[in-house]
Formats: sequence, C-alpha cells, structure tokens
Amino acid sequence: IDFISIILYLNTSDCVLPSFI
Repeated sequence: IDFISIILYLNTSDCVLPSFI
C-alpha cells in the first residue's frame, strides 16, 4: 500500500478526508 496514493485519494475525496482524520 502506498501512502502517497492514500493521501491523493483523501485529497480528492472531501467527504472521506474529515472522516479519516
């Protein structure tokens, strides 16, 4: 799993970002 890919995915999804944090 690439953390960079996850970060890019979180940045793309505004709804997932707050939930993940």
